[in-house]
Amino acid sequence: SIRSVIDEVSTLLGPRIDEKRIQFVANLDPKLPEFVSGDPNRLRQILTNLLSNSVKFTPVDGVVLLIVDCVESTGE
Repeated sequence: SIRSVIDEVSTLLGPRIDEKRIQFVANLDPKLPEFVSGDPNRLRQILTNLLSNSVKFTPVDGVVLLIVDCVESTGE
């Protein structure tokens, strides 16, 4: 579940987000399927790196926005 991975990463980064008083917003496409095919560990690692850098370089009271769009769905 991609939503579970995003929740795990946001929970992991929560203390740093709170410390800088940054707002974290995850905007997920309603067409996004509940489960996607792929390696959840690799996805978690990529999201952690990207969001960690975003938090690091976002000024105090800023916003980090994660947008996840469904580009293609095979229906499987």
